[in-house]
Amino acid sequence: MQTFVPYAVWAIIIVICLGVIGMLAFGLRSLVQGKAQPITVGVMTVPAVILVLLGLILGNWAMAAIWTTIIMFALGMLALFSSGVWGLFT
Repeated sequence: MQTFVPYAVWAIIIVICLGVIGMLAFGLRSLVQGKAQPITVGVMTVPAVILVLLGLILGNWAMAAIWTTIIMFALGMLALFSSGVWGLFT
């Protein structure tokens, strides 16, 4: 069972990478075909940019992932709050 764990971990990493590559490819295709707006695609890259920046700054990718999750949660709450306040005045 001990020898199976590294293979399972690598299999999971490969599947995640294939999923990310697929999302990037289809997102780029939608952008080229005009089905998606560039700002929408740009907003979807925010978590990846934050993760890379924090990973390079902190040097610890696990902590960078945790902080990215916390920051994205805070940004989501800020967006919900802003949307609610905007709805009050319009």
